[in-house]
Amino acid sequence: MKTEEFVTFVQSTIEEITSLAEQKSGPQLERKYAFRWLGSSFSIVTENIIDYIVQRVFVDEEHIYPCVDIGVGDIIEDGSLLIVGNSAGYAPRTFGPNWTGRNGPFCAHRRRAVFK
Repeated sequence: MKTEEFVTFVQSTIEEITSLAEQKSGPQLERKYAFRWLGSSFSIVTENIIDYIVQRVFVDEEHIYPCVDIGVGDIIEDGSLLIVGNSAGYAPRTFGPNWTGRNGPFCAHRRRAVFK
């Protein structure tokens, strides 16, 4: 998979998890995003979050980290949806089905949204 294709894949994943959060929370959510990798040592990123995610997950056309949990974690003060991600740390491999059967590295976070 080429970088540009992976960028598009990340964009569609962000939309998918936003829709999932809307199903769980009820109201339509604003499409304004922030991102943070799980862990207190990571700061919240508010610009170019797609590129930020791609830099961590996409190594090259043949190597992508295969297992990344991702989901909407909260709504922060400025109204942005805080997307939270966690890489399981498995060695990079080619793009393909992950352990959930989904194509690609992302496992959409399916627990109840933490915001009201």
